[in-house]
Amino acid sequence: IMQLNQIYKILITKLIEKFKGKTGISNLMNSFSSSLNLIFPKLIEKFKGKTGISNLMNSFSSSLNLIFPLMIYLIGSYSVEQGEITIGQLIAYVTLVGYFTAPFTTVVLLLPSINSIKEVLLRYKELMIFRENYHTGALVPGEFKNLKMSSVSYCYNSGQVYALNNVSLDLRRGERIAIVGLSGSGKSTLIKAILGAVDINQGCIEVNNYDIRSMSKEQIYKWFSVVTQNPMCLNASIRKNIDIIGDVPDEKIWKVLDIVALKEEVLSMPLGLDTLVGEGGQNISGGQKQRIAIARALLSDTEVVIFDEATSNLDQLTEKKIYDNLRSTNKTQIIITHRLSSIRDTDYIYVLNRGSIIEQGTHLELMKNRGWYFESIQ
Repeated sequence: IMQLNQIYKILITKLIEKFKGKTGISNLMNSFSSSLNLIFPKLIEKFKGKTGISNLMNSFSSSLNLIFPLMIYLIGSYSVEQGEITIGQLIAYVTLVGYFTAPFTTVVLLLPSINSIKEVLLRYKELMIFRENYHTGALVPGEFKNLKMSSVSYCYNSGQVYALNNVSLDLRRGERIAIVGLSGSGKSTLIKAILGAVDINQGCIEVNNYDIRSMSKEQIYKWFSVVTQNPMCLNASIRKNIDIIGDVPDEKIWKVLDIVALKEEVLSMPLGLDTLVGEGGQNISGGQKQRIAIARALLSDTEVVIFDEATSNLDQLTEKKIYDNLRSTNKTQIIITHRLSSIRDTDYIYVLNRGSIIEQGTHLELMKNRGWYFESIQ
């Protein structure tokens, strides 16, 4: 932008010199032509280097600020040469154009922000719907038995590309399944659909043969808990972050810490379980935060734990140790990860790509298929 402004100043200086010298419209047009030869290659390079709609809009608004006054100068220069207006009148016209282009430029620059606000309002709407429906709906008695998704499709904005497209999967009590795929393939949206956080457009999601749309969100969250990539941490002790209510004996806390491969690290801390993690977990590492969140989920009464990139900050050896230890628990597990090496021994694997399941099966079955999974694990 600064370079464009410099070019603009050089061009205007040349135009003023032409006015002073009164060398005629022919020389003026020659000057304009040579100036354009200088400007447009630079403009093209600027546009090539821009990424994202925001930068594109900035470049567009800058071009408007250059082109409109330039047009007035060109037309006005001819009128000055013909004696139709004075140089003072020309400067006045250019000033008026500035008053016109300034608001227009502001609107252009606001367009990316308006698009961002649209996304925020969409998420806010989802949150409000979720809040309103938390206590409304049926309460299904009994323990978790199975989850079934049948031809589920979901689109964030009507008419656009589906985030989920005709997805079907099954999960039975005690099983451990994995959902893998590249970023943006729909893995997190799939979890939102299971939890009832989004209203699917097509298909059906059932738990214990009950449609989740008829259930209260309170019931769903009695069955499911989620461990995210960036878990919440209280500005409190390790003990408090694992046992928020405060009714679990230390013996059980040490047991889950052993499962998540954090016991030895906590024992080495001077204050042990009373070590303060700090605001947002600033006193501990990202991997320790994730393991504390996993321990918290294991101590909860929920029967299904969803791991959404929950071990992304851990090395592969620690991650494998945790998943091996999780087999000793009675929790049904859904594992979302980009590390394929950690899900080899899961009961079933679903491969997502652009919202659709492109492969499914056990590790051995997918290796025999020699598809995306086989290529990615090599």
